[in-house]
Order: sequence, then C-alpha cells, then structure tokens
Amino acid sequence: MSEPKPSWSASCGDSRHSPDRADLNTKETRDKAGGWQPLLSEMNENQWLMRDLGEVREVTGVITQGRNYNPEWSEGPHDGGSQYVTSYVISYGEKNGDEKYYTDDKNKPIVLTGNSDRDTEVRHDLSQYSGPIRARYVKFHPRTWHGPLMAMRAGIVTSARGSEKWNLEPPDVQDGRNTCHSIDVEQGEWLVYTSDQYQGATVLLKPGIYGSDPEITKKVIKGSGTWNNQARSLRTVKPNAITLYDMPNFCGTANTYNTDNPDIMMDDCRSFIIRGGSWKLFQYGHYKGDYPNFDEGEHNVKDIAKGGEIRSDSQDADSEETSEQNIGPRHTNRESEHQKLRGKQVRKEKRGEMKKQ
Repeated sequence: MSEPKPSWSASCGDSRHSPDRADLNTKETRDKAGGWQPLLSEMNENQWLMRDLGEVREVTGVITQGRNYNPEWSEGPHDGGSQYVTSYVISYGEKNGDEKYYTDDKNKPIVLTGNSDRDTEVRHDLSQYSGPIRARYVKFHPRTWHGPLMAMRAGIVTSARGSEKWNLEPPDVQDGRNTCHSIDVEQGEWLVYTSDQYQGATVLLKPGIYGSDPEITKKVIKGSGTWNNQARSLRTVKPNAITLYDMPNFCGTANTYNTDNPDIMMDDCRSFIIRGGSWKLFQYGHYKGDYPNFDEGEHNVKDIAKGGEIRSDSQDADSEETSEQNIGPRHTNRESEHQKLRGKQVRKEKRGEMKKQ
C-alpha cells in the first residue's frame, strides 16, 4: 500500500494562484505564482489554506513563507510590493469539516507570528504553546498581512514516530490502559498522574526506561502521594519556559510562558516548573512586588514559603494595596499552609549567564 499523499486546498484562488502553489520554497514561473493567494475580491479574514496530511498524524509544528517573486516575469512585482501574511491562527481536525481552533488554556485561538519578507521561513514549535496536536487536516487562517494582498506558502511538521504512538496529552487514560508497571520515555520530560485530570501522585520522568514499580516510585514528587500502578493522565513539561500550576506538586490547571508577560491569567499559583533559564515572578501588575529570582527546577510554593525565600509584603496589612481586592498576594504569614503566589505577572530574568542567545 502506498503512503497517503498530502495535498492542499483553499477557500478560493484562481489557476495562477491556486493552493497547490502553497508548498514551501515554491518558485514563481511565467504561468504560476510563487505561493497561494485568494481572489482579489476576497482579501479578508474569512480565507483559509488547508493541508490534508493523508492520515491522522501528530503535528508538532507549522512553517510559513511569503510569496516568491521572480523579476524575470512582468507579473512579478505585484503592484510593486511584497506579499506575505504577518499573523495567523490555525485550526485542525481528524475529519474534514470538524476542525477546531488551536487555543490556549482560556480557549482563545493562539495568534502565531507570520512573516516579515517574501522567502524567510518562520517556524513555530507547538510544544512552546499548547502542545502537539493530533490531526489529518490543518488550516491556516490569515489574520493580518503586508499591503493590500495576502499570499503565503506553508508547511506542517509531523512526528517521525507516526500516529500509532500514544504520545499526546489526553486528559484521561483510556480504559484498559490504567494499570502501569513500567514506562519508556523516548524524548522530552513527562508528568504522569495517578488520577484523572492531572491530579493524584505526580511522577516526573525524563528520557529513559523505568522497568519496574520501584524505579517509577523513585521519581514520585515528594509529598504528592504514593505510586499505585495507575497512570490515569499525563502531559509534557515544556522546554525553555516556565509552567505555573494552580495546585501543589504540579497538578491541576497549567499555564506556560516562554517570554515576559505583564498579566498572567492565574490568580492562585501553588507550584511551578522552570526549564531553560532563570525567571522572576511578581505579586502585582507592571512588574511590581517582586519575589526572589528562581532558577531552573521544580518549585512548590508552600515549601518555598516555609524555607523563608518568599518575604512578607512590605506594606501594611490594612493598606489598600494589600486588601482582598488586590491582584497580588499578602505573604504576611510565612508558616501558613495556604501560601500562594497570586501573581498577575511573570518575567524572564535577563541575567547574563542565563540569557538565551
């Protein structure tokens, strides 16, 4: 049996600017454009470009280019300007017509940065956002573009391991797969939980083979519970980022950030994991009320508070800024069992030795 062949389709386009011109590095010819472009009468946000992968695959990234230009052809200048999409969102599905938007943890479509010239590839690794997706159909939805005309070329990055591997992030493990006595991690870091919806005892695993219950037990996060041979839910630890969790021991809802953010959408942060650098967290808006610097590692807020690393707020407990309506925490009782990072901000620490090039 031959391998399914990927193909392109689009909301519209003429014979010169057809969707089959959307492959990466397509060159302009005398009769064909160097990219896909909608009809001139349809330059709006309703247009889309879709890739049919031929089968359900694990999609790990997306790539875009602008429209290639060959000065040999009179049609080349295209009104004297370059054509490329500057931002877009994607949707995906296992069946044609059931696509859903790729969203953040607030269910808002993630807007991806597009191009700034004709031919440079701009790549996005989905592990830096909400993680890989399982799909056969992936749509690009342009949101902004350079000049009056949109045009683009695009590509999909899929896992070399194929679609038969169970390597995504299901919220619950399927029936029949809930008894676990050994784990083989091929790449990346994973959090495995003994309960549904990312709760229960937490096991942090790096690449390697964990061939017995005792080996898995050694990787259980201290204080999270006991390994009970139940792998009920799992998710990846994002590289080069900070991930905040609203429960201790890296359980519950997770928000991941890989750049400075002035207004994080998590009021109660009970634990966090840092990979690839040093970060600084803040109690209040606009990077005010800062905590100490935190280096790469796994951090439980309660443990940090008991160790004295989080200081009490310097303002009076009865002041307006430390009232219950304030967005920041009041770390006035360091021995409290309910110490929380109720910060609204997180910012990457720029210390020279930790700065990423």
